[in-house]
Amino acid sequence: MPSKFLTEVANYCWSNKFLDVFRNFFTEHAEAFEGAPPMTSGEHDLKYYNLFQIYLKLYENTLESYLNTLDVPLDEFYKEVRDAQEESDDPYITTFIDCLVASTDYDSFYKVMAREGKRSETMKALLKSSPKKEAGDKAVDSKGGVSGPPALPSDSKASSTRFEADEKGTGRDEDDTAEKKSYK
Repeated sequence: MPSKFLTEVANYCWSNKFLDVFRNFFTEHAEAFEGAPPMTSGEHDLKYYNLFQIYLKLYENTLESYLNTLDVPLDEFYKEVRDAQEESDDPYITTFIDCLVASTDYDSFYKVMAREGKRSETMKALLKSSPKKEAGDKAVDSKGGVSGPPALPSDSKASSTRFEADEKGTGRDEDDTAEKKSYK
């Protein structure tokens, strides 16, 4: 049976409060990965590894900040993780630990960032090819959202709408669920 503490940390790491920190990082640094070579190409530009180091520091600081609210040092948390790795048969905890380990893996990071770079390129191409915006038209913004006048009655207090779209315009794609798990 997993410790209550480890379950609490896992719940936090699956939360949007935790995950949004990394989603924002991926979006903010996607441009650096535009045109990134496939993972199989062997060597990568040093800038990718430098961003990975920044990401790792952000990851550790974010996790450690949460652990501090619980008055638990990082080394005690890692001891709990090691113990659970050897003893736990709880699928929730074993999945959490697998994702925790994957979150510190360069190859996993690179794959996520290369996909974000491709998204960024696609959105720029869409913006470049879209006709000039007329008053009242909706437009795709640089982060892939749609903005423009609200789809609500004119007496509404809303001033704009935003929809996160993938390359197909369908919202988040299936890979996001798998990658969410790899970056906890």
